[in-house]
Amino acid sequence: MATNLEIRKQNLFSWIIQLNDESILSRLDSLGKSKTSDNTFELTDDMKKAVDKAIESLESGKVKSHEDVMAKAKNKFPNLRFA
Repeated sequence: MATNLEIRKQNLFSWIIQLNDESILSRLDSLGKSKTSDNTFELTDDMKKAVDKAIESLESGKVKSHEDVMAKAKNKFPNLRFA
């Protein structure tokens, strides 16, 4: 009897075989190549740039606290329930 993990792998394999979308295949290929032997992932160049940009924003004071963002969201969307 196949385990849940084996079934999921088979379903993914079937889906990948039928894919014709080059962008999805490229992302899957990148994901497979970024995995190292110790089950960690290396950051892509785009990810590294995004982290660098975030650090620059933080260092230059271009950040808002979670509380500020939530207050603004609650003000803008008063009918939504926020957890």
